[in-house]
Parts: sequence; C-alpha cells; structure tokens
Amino acid sequence: MRKGARGGCVKMKKGIGFLGCVLTLVFIVCACSTPPRIAPVDTATYRDANGKPIKKVPEMEGSFELIQGLAAFPPIDMEKFHKAAYAAFLKHGYRVEKDEEGSILVRLAKSSWWLQLKLCYWTDEYWYEYVNSENLDADPAQDRIHRNYRRWIANLEKAILEYYK
Repeated sequence: MRKGARGGCVKMKKGIGFLGCVLTLVFIVCACSTPPRIAPVDTATYRDANGKPIKKVPEMEGSFELIQGLAAFPPIDMEKFHKAAYAAFLKHGYRVEKDEEGSILVRLAKSSWWLQLKLCYWTDEYWYEYVNSENLDADPAQDRIHRNYRRWIANLEKAILEYYK
C-alpha cells in the first residue's frame, strides 16, 4: 500500500507490471528472431545419359509434387525458356537459389511461410517439382498442400508463356 495524492491508501496492481514485462520480453524475442531457415534438402537434379533432368516420382499419382508444364510446346528453345522462366519467377516474387542447365530452384517466402520449388525443363518438356515448404500443410501422401499452391503454379505458367512468346 502507498499513499495516494490525497493522502488515502491506494493498492498497486502488481499483475500489470508483471504482464507488461512478459509482453515486452515476447515482443523483443519476436522482433530479434531470425526468419525461418530452410531445412537442408537434397536439391541435386538427377539426370539421364543425355543430361536431361529426371522427373521426381511423386508419392501418389496426380500429386502436387510434380505438375507438368503445358504452356510451351516442344521443341522448347532452352535458352529462351530459361530467360522467360527467370523473368516469371522474379515477377512473382520468387528468389532464385540455384540455376543449372535444365533446372531452376526457387524460393517464395512470406512472413509466416516459405516454399521451395524446382522448375525442370528440356527441349521436349518441362515440369514443376515441389521441393520443400513450411506452414503450407504439405502432405504428399495425402496429396494435400495449401489451397493456393496450384494457382501459384498456374500464375507462373501464364507468366512464362507471356515471356516465352
């Protein structure tokens, strides 16, 4: 108890001081924490005898893990396609992590989630491979991922076709 301005006794609320300290500590920890790190993933592109990337085998048929590209028809000019894909990734906010002949590994990151995706391409076809993600509820065995994932791929397809023309 302490004396108030008019001489009366006033009870101090200790809980507010403690709660304020806890909230301040939580704010400091959140503000100083580093962004989520991508778990190490084997991103090696396996290649056949001709150097063409080999497709990932999805856990289930029709899975989101492998989506066939349909915007560009064979024969695909690999250099022109590479430039178009690169421009499409940049347009949609993807960051290129690894760029090899026939494949581009990219990352799309927002405040609470991230996605790694690989675009594999060759003269006769191209496809998108899901690599890794966080907070997108990805479960290849159930063919389940964030509801916007297929739309993101469709938007990339549209942009690639736009730049490939």
